[in-house]
Amino acid sequence: MNKPLNIIFQGGGIKGLSYIGALRYLDEQNIKIGNVAGTSVGAIISSLIAAGYDSYELEDIINHLPLSILLPPKKENKVRSMLYNKGLYSMNQLEKYLDNLLIMKNKRYFSDFKVGNNYKVIFITTCLKLRKIFVLPHDLSLIGIDPDDFQIAKAACMSACLPLVYEPYNINGYVFLDGGISDNFPIWCYPSSLALQVTNENHFENYIKKKIFKSHKSFNDANIHHENVVKIDTKEFKAIDFSKGLKKRYLLYNRGYTAIKNYHLNYLKYLNND
Repeated sequence: MNKPLNIIFQGGGIKGLSYIGALRYLDEQNIKIGNVAGTSVGAIISSLIAAGYDSYELEDIINHLPLSILLPPKKENKVRSMLYNKGLYSMNQLEKYLDNLLIMKNKRYFSDFKVGNNYKVIFITTCLKLRKIFVLPHDLSLIGIDPDDFQIAKAACMSACLPLVYEPYNINGYVFLDGGISDNFPIWCYPSSLALQVTNENHFENYIKKKIFKSHKSFNDANIHHENVVKIDTKEFKAIDFSKGLKKRYLLYNRGYTAIKNYHLNYLKYLNND
């Protein structure tokens, strides 16, 4: 693994803290990361990795992350908020927090992650009006926005606004919700990628998604072998168990670390026996 490793991060809410443990193992092995892509929490993690944060810095960020950033105080009239805003919480605080972290690394716009005509980071969100998997930044041109000028933090949060939990984004009259609605595991984004998975994929659910949303390659069609998927055990956590996940973050870190370590050791064993 001398050349940089492309990584795809599945969506999964607070379960995504396990990615920090997986990244710690890669740091210890001096395995460099190339392109990154993700949905929901995978998009947020991807944005920070692409900006240059390592696993030690990510751990420090999470260890000092106030729960109020993820779950701001609820609005007084929850029913009104659900009816008119379509969500209990605003993403504004998380977006500003993420934007500040990116600015600290002198990164803010997709142009900062562009090499030639290619972007080193891709996020997935869901466009309700177009009824399609919306690939950020590439599809922004479809709604009259120059992809290079779009803020990374806003894009990552567009990918992570869980329905009914967070208010959807309205950009130029187009409504965007969590990318997991249309494609929670975009393993087609980069060829020859390592894909980190924290939630079992429901193939019937994916079939329904493909019927509803104009889609890219699905899990079954993607140019990636099943042995390239690292499954991290997070079954006792729900995606929105934010408080529980932060309290038990070291358990999640260790799950990610162990899963990718076992994968890597088996990979090396395979090479040695080949």
